[in-house]
Amino acid sequence: MNSIFSDVNRRTNETEGFWHTAEELRSRGLLTTVLYNGTLYYQKPNGTSKNSEFTLTSSHLFKHNNNLMKGMNINWMVFKSMPDPKNQLKKTGFNLSGLHKEKTYTAASEQESLQWVKKLRKVTIASNIEEDYHFIKQIGEGAYCTIYLAQSLHSREKHAVKQISKSNFSGGQTKKDSLVSEIKLMRKLCHPNIVNLHSVYENENYVYLVLDYIEGGDLLARILKKGQFPEKVAAKFMQIMLDVLEHIHSQNIIHRDIKLENILVNEHEWEFKLGDFGLAVQSSGPCQVKCGSPGYIAPEIFTKDSYDSKVDIFSVGIILYILLSGKFPFPGSSQEEVLEANRVCSVTYPEKYWKMISKEGIQFVGRMLNTNPRFRVSASQAKLLPWLSKYLSA
Repeated sequence: MNSIFSDVNRRTNETEGFWHTAEELRSRGLLTTVLYNGTLYYQKPNGTSKNSEFTLTSSHLFKHNNNLMKGMNINWMVFKSMPDPKNQLKKTGFNLSGLHKEKTYTAASEQESLQWVKKLRKVTIASNIEEDYHFIKQIGEGAYCTIYLAQSLHSREKHAVKQISKSNFSGGQTKKDSLVSEIKLMRKLCHPNIVNLHSVYENENYVYLVLDYIEGGDLLARILKKGQFPEKVAAKFMQIMLDVLEHIHSQNIIHRDIKLENILVNEHEWEFKLGDFGLAVQSSGPCQVKCGSPGYIAPEIFTKDSYDSKVDIFSVGIILYILLSGKFPFPGSSQEEVLEANRVCSVTYPEKYWKMISKEGIQFVGRMLNTNPRFRVSASQAKLLPWLSKYLSA
């Protein structure tokens, strides 16, 4: 199989291959997330069999040699579980391919092999999704992907599977880079209110992202069906959303596309997960790429050469405006009209829709929608404003 991730695999492994002490690897942050330790058997170039201790982390497979460890980045290597063809010791194993080579490893027992396979599915590019998931039905469709409801053949859990045709990447590097970035960032994030990326699969024609499945649908559908939130429910929702933003922004990640459609809800409105990191970026400095969805875009994206994580605060402020009033602040009969109203960014609070909302609630929305990002609150600052304490302590 010709993997679309082969060039990423090559770049990430250019500096690998040297022996290091465990202390050196810890100082570089490469041993902070150990997933599994154990003995693996493999074949040397001369054909003899050898076994060593190995450590699997969220990014590397390290081989031990006395007090030294040698690793390879496996995030973009293709993984396939497979039986040992000789099976002399009743061992089962897996294959890792990349860098124009492949290597087969076997574990000492079937039970150990299952543990290796389970962990490796999370951090590599797996193959043969049909061996692990049963596709139930199509549940969504986007410009470049199709979303399916699928069930794990091992755990019986239901997942949403995002199927992306590899033909999308034939026209250039940009779309491939965007997918690689999305996978990288989702693998970094771990929060109960963020859609979890469970595994990535690839075959000859498609790439698959296996994600959390949220049965309730998106927040836009919830608002259209039931109307705006009571202030206390909106405050509970906002407290959790600010925790999500703190988690994202603490890792220098900007989502850049927070909107109602990208928030998936369960039975209770505060049981939600933020998803779709296709436009997200990780940057420790200002960003310049103009992107986002009409109606949610922060004004500095329109008018300035650079912006930072405060653009997410603005988008969440738009969502809170809608949750409290049931109305969009930038109405329009077409996407162009919405975009123009969004660019002008004149936010008003008509009494017809806001007369039942507290003064603290309106002030809270205003602090998030300040057109000047310097005076717009951060997530941590917003959590200290009186509106949250008023309703969450009641």
